[in-house]
Amino acid sequence: MAKRKHNGSLFDERIIVNDLSSTAGEAYQRLQVNVDLASIDSKLKVIGITSSTKSEGKSTTIVNLANIYARKNKKVCIIDLDLRRPSIHYFFKKPNDVGLVDYVLGEVDKENLAKHSDEGIDFINTGKHTPFPAQILESKNLMDLIEYLKSVYDLVLLDCPPILVSADTTIISKFTDGFIFVVKTNSTVKDALGDSLEALKHCGANVIGAVM
Repeated sequence: MAKRKHNGSLFDERIIVNDLSSTAGEAYQRLQVNVDLASIDSKLKVIGITSSTKSEGKSTTIVNLANIYARKNKKVCIIDLDLRRPSIHYFFKKPNDVGLVDYVLGEVDKENLAKHSDEGIDFINTGKHTPFPAQILESKNLMDLIEYLKSVYDLVLLDCPPILVSADTTIISKFTDGFIFVVKTNSTVKDALGDSLEALKHCGANVIGAVM
């Protein structure tokens, strides 16, 4: 992917696929159908998406999955829980200003937290930087926010940190109904994949499938 400057740093030019007849568009539609099938017996309302390490495509996957649901007139909200390396706001070309951390600190109400994209997707960016992401993720305020969003949206998608980078995703697992694991072709190491899945299993996470 091309890279461009943003606030003095380099980042990937992130893409939302709008041509649903394209190869990528059809692949994301199949992913959406498979998620719905996984939800038949037990309703999956809150789904986390993670990977082994950074730059494996988890954020691209979550935004494009949300885009498919939005096109099917589903109310969907993405929460960027990768507090160490946030990226969701880039997709929607929005600043990472007031967001999740500000809410947890009591500086904004949950009713005014979500931003609205042109694609019909609501999202909550990380907001101000915190040196203590684990404390944010373990907070009662975040748990209350998740419960509130479950009552408002058809689906809540959590962009989680890579599982081998920090313990943050194991914390997040306690309020998710399922996880999708993203694997990057010719990049993800087999041992890293095994270690990641073992870590999710150890914390009781429900891994519903993988995306390559």
